[in-house]
Amino acid sequence: MPAGVRRRAGSDALSYYPSDANFDGKFRKIIVETGRPQLQVHARDGYYALPDVGAPSLESAQRDMQFALASRLPHTAISVSAKRSDLHLNISADPSMFAWKPSAGGGQECDVLIGFIGAGSRGVEDTHFKLFRARRNQVRAQPAGPQRLEFSVDLPLEMQAGSRFRVGVLDADSGRIGTAEAIN
Repeated sequence: MPAGVRRRAGSDALSYYPSDANFDGKFRKIIVETGRPQLQVHARDGYYALPDVGAPSLESAQRDMQFALASRLPHTAISVSAKRSDLHLNISADPSMFAWKPSAGGGQECDVLIGFIGAGSRGVEDTHFKLFRARRNQVRAQPAGPQRLEFSVDLPLEMQAGSRFRVGVLDADSGRIGTAEAIN
């Protein structure tokens, strides 16, 4: 099943990010079909390709991230995966989905907000954020797959005993978000 599809109690949710980055405000028709005629599809007729309104403020980015982390629906504008170790969350994202900009020292960079939500040792859910400045030279080629941008976040002491975490990655320049469940 593709990364943008998630199975839920007898139904699937599909999301995507358009490959045409020309956000000219025009209506774009979408068609969703299945190879199985007995299935029923409920989908929008299309969407308006509205241009980005600029980089969100840090407060707005955190609010958007909080919503994405609390939502049961996947956010797939950035392809994200996460693994949990004893003391860290190791997060990997597709670098082609970020809005890279020239850096002062040469090369390219982007600002990335990492968020995660999980229950700590007292069973209370808590959300944490960390802002990174990623550089294009941090992108690593994987032996059996595409390039990935990797982050490691220390888990707060009270969350180290937690077992489930939902992780979010937000490109601070475009506002694109991707979420994933961290696996052990």
